[in-house]
This record gives sequence, C-alpha cells and structure tokens, in this order.
Amino acid sequence: MKSVLLIVASLFFNICAHANIINQQRESSDSLQIAEKYNTLLIKLPQNRDSILYFIDNTLKSNHISQSEKEIAASTIFDFYKNSKYMEHAQFAVYVADRYFKDSKINYRGKGGNILPQIYADFNRYSLIGEKAHNISLTSISGEEVNIVDSFKSRYTIILFFDEKCPFCKELIPQLKDILNIYSYLNIGLTAVYTQTSYDNLVNFVGQNFTKSELKSWSFLWDLELSSSFHKYYNVTKTPQILLVDRQGVIIGRNLDISALKQILDREKENIDYAYKQAEKFVPEYLSLFDLSNIEDFDQAINPLFSKLKESNILMYNAVFYHLFIYLSIDEDQKLKERAIYIADKYIIPYSHLWVDKYFINEYIPLISRKIELNKIGSKIYSPNLINHKGKRVDIHKIKAKYTLVYLFNTDCAMCSAFSNELLNDYKKLKKRGVKIVSIYCGDDELEYLEYLKNNRYPWPVLAPANFNNQELILNLEINYIPQTYLLDRNKNILYKRINTIQIKELLK
Repeated sequence: MKSVLLIVASLFFNICAHANIINQQRESSDSLQIAEKYNTLLIKLPQNRDSILYFIDNTLKSNHISQSEKEIAASTIFDFYKNSKYMEHAQFAVYVADRYFKDSKINYRGKGGNILPQIYADFNRYSLIGEKAHNISLTSISGEEVNIVDSFKSRYTIILFFDEKCPFCKELIPQLKDILNIYSYLNIGLTAVYTQTSYDNLVNFVGQNFTKSELKSWSFLWDLELSSSFHKYYNVTKTPQILLVDRQGVIIGRNLDISALKQILDREKENIDYAYKQAEKFVPEYLSLFDLSNIEDFDQAINPLFSKLKESNILMYNAVFYHLFIYLSIDEDQKLKERAIYIADKYIIPYSHLWVDKYFINEYIPLISRKIELNKIGSKIYSPNLINHKGKRVDIHKIKAKYTLVYLFNTDCAMCSAFSNELLNDYKKLKKRGVKIVSIYCGDDELEYLEYLKNNRYPWPVLAPANFNNQELILNLEINYIPQTYLLDRNKNILYKRINTIQIKELLK
C-alpha cells in the first residue's frame, strides 16, 4: 500500500513539475512577445523628447495593462535607451529609473533587479546631453586648486578622463592632438583629468607625451584624494572617457570616441557657418529699414535686436553683431563707419564674456576702430614709410601742393588700371588746379613693383612701402576697396575719400 502511495505521489509531483515547466516556457514566450512589441513601438516612435516621454508615461501609468506587462515594458524601455547608440537617449533610461524603478514602484526584470537601474541613473544623471557640466574642485599639475568649469575657456572644451597605464588612453592622445589642430578654427581647448593618485606618474606621462607648444591647448587636472566624486558626476566607469562641452559648460557630447567627436565638431561647424551666413544676409536687409544717420533711430533698430539675441541665442548674437560691425565699418559714409564704433562700444565690448572669438574682441575691433578715427574727414592723413623707384624715402606730409591726391592701387586690379588712365587723361587739368598726384603700390612684391614701373610710365611719383612690407598700409590706411583715393589740402588734412576725377574737378571749380 505504501509503495502504491509513493508511486502516485511521485507521479503527481512529476505532472506538476512538468506543468510548471510548460507554464514557465509559456510565460517566457509571452514575455518575449511583449518585449518585442515594445521594442518595435520604440523604434517607430517619433524621435523628439516630448513624444518619447509621453509614450513612456502613457504606457507605464496605464490602467489597461497588467503589472506584469508594465514590468516587461519598463525593463524593455530602460534597456532600449540605456544601450542606444544615440547620446541623447541616456536621459530616458535615467527618467525610467528615477520615475518607475525607484522605490520598487515597478520591478526591473533584468539582472541585478532594481539596483542596476538606480546605479545607472546615479552615474549618468549629471552628464546628460544638455546638462551643465557639474563643477568639481580639482588640482592643476602646478598644484593650484581649480574648479573644472573655470577651465572651459574656449568655444568648445574636450574633457578627457585618463589613466597613464591605460593602453587605449595612450592611443587616444595623438588623435586628440590631431583633433585640436584640424579643428583649430573652432577654438577648442582640452581639459585632461588624471584618474589615479600618483603625481610623479602624471608628471612623467605629461613630460613624455607633450611639447611645451602642445600644452598651451591642454589643461591637466587631478584629484589626489579622489574626493571630488568625478566618477559619478562624469560617468567615469572606465578610461578613457570623453565629453564635449560648449563655452557655457553645457554638455553636447558624452561617452565619445574619436569618430563621434569629429561628427559633433563637424555638425557644430555647420551650425556656426550657417548662423554667420544668415547674419551676413540679414544685416544689410535689416539696416535698410532704418534711418541710420539719426542716433535715436539707430538705437531703436539695434536695442531690441540685441536684447532678443543676447537672451535667446548667443551664437546668433555673435554672428549678427559681428556682421553689423563689419558692414558698417567698411561703408563709405563716415557717419556709418562711426556707427560701427558705437556698436562695438555699446553692444559688443561690454559683453566680451559672451564672445568666443577673442581675436575679434581684443584685436580686430580696436584695429578697425583706430583706422576709422585715423581716417576721418578733416584729420591729417597717416604718413607711412614709403620709397620711390630709386629707393629714397618719401614723406607724404612734406609734399608741397595746394591739393594732393593720394591714390592706392594694386598691379592686378583692373579698376585701378582704368582709374590710372583716367588720371592720365585729366593730369594737366588737375595740375592747373593745384593738384599733385601720388600713387602708392599696396602689394609686397618688389619685382612686381619694378615690372609695373617699367611698363607704366606716369608723370607722378609711384611709391611703394619701405622694404615692401605692406602691413603698415593695411593697419593705418583704408584700403578695403581699391583703388582708394584721398584728396588732401595743403596741410595734408583729408578733404574727401574714394573720389574720382570728375568729382575732383567739380569740387575744385
């Protein structure tokens, strides 16, 4: 009797076990189908933030699906965005971890349970695309305490976390050097954070791998006590780790390799080029709507433009006000030239911290503003170091004449040749009116100058810059367009600029 009961019991348990296996297989098959369904929906989903967040919340808050399906859906969504090749997608994995897996509202069905999504979120939330880079205190290689955000001084900064023993880091260093050279026009800096604690190893690594010239673009930082939590704030779970931030410290690239870094920089270049091209087209069209000679009308045109762009789009502010300055500074009207200085003094220089192009702020604007002031109507013309065909120095200020017509030209300028012929035809008439002509070669090629003198014999002196260094001409006289002319009085004060022979004769009647 006992053996019969054992046989029956054994048979019962075997049947139950077989039934459990079948149920598990059925549940596993159902789970796979549900996961596949959500994977398909995620692939087809419109790729914008609002659509993705709406889908996540609408699915995981739904009362029309079971808790089991929510767990599968949430796990599928988390894994999909955690493993996505698109950097922007990490934010959605963090969102699901924080909103649904935290406090076990929904259970994660992957390995590690709900701990894994929370660890992922903790190590990624501070370095998501669009977030400002977290400010941590580190130490420079010279021993100074440095906030990492203070090292973001360029238009873009590459942040590299490295270990001197990491073979991938060693391979990466030369490639990053190439990036800085190839994309130098984008104004890129590099902040390299050493992840270990040996100062001697860091110094040796830098000494062996960098020249003094290369170190101008690289800033080396480290954390002796590992107290800054850079691992968490920058997702440094391995080395190398590369991020890219803009001038404001906003993260625009994360978990990058060289290929991905180049793609972002190429995209940024396209954005910058597009902004400046749009601004170049916009500026003359916009200014044509206003009376620029009236300072109040001018301010009414510029103030709202400045306020709007400065607050909403720094790139477009840079592009538009760059072209405003350029456009006005090369106008023939002296008043408009002075409006360029006004633009610089009121809308650009006080906001230099918003400009990445420091050359434009610190060198170009002062240079052009000085030239505008130097070449005002009524001011004494600048007298550069000039020589005649015999190599003798000639000072424009010492030319004795009732009027002096200074004429700047280049040998390959067709309009200059036409103007020279016009001057030749009117030479005697102009001479009778007391006009002395002086032409100045703007180039820097002595042989070209001598060949020009040989083929063109004019009755006026043809001068050239001393030592054929034309930089003095470029820096002090207005030669944006040639031929450029200055009509001077007997004291060499500027009476008129860019004037032709017909206008001269009319003015001197």
